[in-house]
Amino acid sequence: MTARRWLFPLLVPLSWLFFAAIIMRRWLYRAGFLRSIHLGPRTISIGNIEAGGTGKSPFVSGLVASLVQEGHRPVVLARGYKSGLPRGAFACYMNASLVPDSSGSLDARARADEARMISAQNPTVPVIIGADRVAAWNAFSRTIEGYRPTHVILDDGFQHLRIRRDVDVVLVSEGFRGDRLLPAGNLREPLSALGRADFVIRTTGRDGAVVPVVPERARDMLGGIPVLPARVVYGPLVQAGSAVDADFMRSNPLPRQIVVACGIARPASFVRAVESIGMKPRRLVIAGDHQRFQPSQFSKDAIDGADAIVTTAKDYWRDPEIILSAGIPVWILPMTIEFPYRNLF
Repeated sequence: MTARRWLFPLLVPLSWLFFAAIIMRRWLYRAGFLRSIHLGPRTISIGNIEAGGTGKSPFVSGLVASLVQEGHRPVVLARGYKSGLPRGAFACYMNASLVPDSSGSLDARARADEARMISAQNPTVPVIIGADRVAAWNAFSRTIEGYRPTHVILDDGFQHLRIRRDVDVVLVSEGFRGDRLLPAGNLREPLSALGRADFVIRTTGRDGAVVPVVPERARDMLGGIPVLPARVVYGPLVQAGSAVDADFMRSNPLPRQIVVACGIARPASFVRAVESIGMKPRRLVIAGDHQRFQPSQFSKDAIDGADAIVTTAKDYWRDPEIILSAGIPVWILPMTIEFPYRNLF
C-alpha cells in the first residue's frame, strides 16, 4: 500500500475544510463583504481547476502573440508562483529582462520562470508579477508611462476573484477526470466552478487521444458553455543563446547523448516528446514543478559523456545560469498550443 493510500483518510477531512473555505470566500464576494474591481482594459482570465499541468502558460503566450498580431497592446498579470518575489513587491519583465524601475523589488533568489518565458516569447509585452495583483497593476501603471494596454491577461486567474474579468477561460487536461479537492485530490475548486467559465478548453497531447472533456457528472454544470479543443505541440528545437534557423537544423544532426532536464507538473510527457523526435535520454534530471535545479546536477561528473542538455522553455528561464554552467550546448524544446485564439477576443 502506497504512502498516499495510508494518508488518504487523513487528507479527506482537510479537503472538506478546503471546500468550506472556498464556499465562504465565494459568499463573501457575492454578499459584498469582499469587493472585486475592474482594471480598465478588457480582461481575459486563463486558469484551471486542476493543480497544474494543463498548459496555462503556453496558452497565455499564444493568446498574447495573437493579440499583438491583431494590433492590440496586451499586458500579462500573474502572481509569480514560487518566484521568490517578496510579498508586497512587484516586478515587470519585457524581453525576459526586468524593467529598470522594478528591478529593486526582485532579489537575486527570485526565479520567475513562467513570466520570463512568456516575456521572452513576446518581447514587446509587459509581464507583471506580484502576489497582490491589484497593487502590482497600480505600481505598473505608475512605472510604465506611455503604454496604454488594450487587454489584461490574468495568468492563472480563475480563482482570483478580486479582479473582475470580461472573459473567463478554463483549461482542462486530456486526462481530466474530476478528482477530489486538494489535498486528497487534485482539484482547486469543485466541479461546479466550471459553471463560471465562458469557455472550457481541452488540451490534448501529441497522440491526439480522445477522452471525455469533463466527467459525466460535470456536463450538466456547463449548460451552454462552449467546450473547445486545443492541441499541444512540441518543437522545433531551439539552441539557447543562439539564432538557429531551419537550414541549420537540416544540415546538423540532432544531439544523441543528451541529458533531459525538467521541473514541470508532467515530466513524463516531456520525456516522451523528446524521444518522439529521435533523441534518447542518457540521463534524466527531474525537479518538482517550479523547483530550482542544483549546480551539482550539471557538474562535469554528473553529465560526463553527454553532448547536450534538452530542457523546457520554463525550466531554462528559471535557471539559465545553472543549466549553462554545464559547458555543453543547451537545447530548448518549446511547447506551444494550437488554438484559434481570436475566438476569445
